[in-house]
Amino acid sequence: MSDLLILCAGGHAKVVAETALAAGVASRIVFLDDRPLNLVLGWPILGPLEQALEPSIQEQFPAALVAIDHAATCLRWLAQLHAAGYQLPLLPHPSAWISPSAQIYSGSLVFAQPSVQPQAVIGIGASVINQIRSVSISPSPPMPPLCATYPMASPL
Repeated sequence: MSDLLILCAGGHAKVVAETALAAGVASRIVFLDDRPLNLVLGWPILGPLEQALEPSIQEQFPAALVAIDHAATCLRWLAQLHAAGYQLPLLPHPSAWISPSAQIYSGSLVFAQPSVQPQAVIGIGASVINQIRSVSISPSPPMPPLCATYPMASPL
C-alpha cells in the first residue's frame, strides 16, 4: 500500500478513495481540486489540479488516479500524469468479479460488484461503476483507450 493522489474531490472521487482503501491500493489519500475545499472524507485537498505537475507533489505521491467525469478532461489529465511519470494503478474493488481473460488497462476503476466477463477490454482510465452489471465483449478489435463512465456496457 502506498500514498495515492486523486485529481478532483467530488462525489466520484469519494468512491475512488473508498475503493482504493478497500482494495488495499492506498493507505493514505490526498486530493487536488480547483475548488476551494479543505477535506474530503477526512483526507486533505492540497490545492488546485495543476499542482499534480509539480515535481515535489509527484515525489510525495508517485501514484495518481483521475476522478473527473468529463471524458476529454479525464483523458487530458491521464496523458499529462503518464508523461510526468506517475504510476496509474488499476483499481478493482474486492467485490468485483474480473475474468482472467479480461484486459483492464492502467488508471481504470472497477467499483463494487460488477462482473467483467471473458475477453472484455476496459480502456485506459475507464470506470465500471454500477453494481451488479456485466461488461462483456464480442469478437472484435480491442476497444481504444478511453475515459468514460459506463452505467452498463453492451457487447462491442
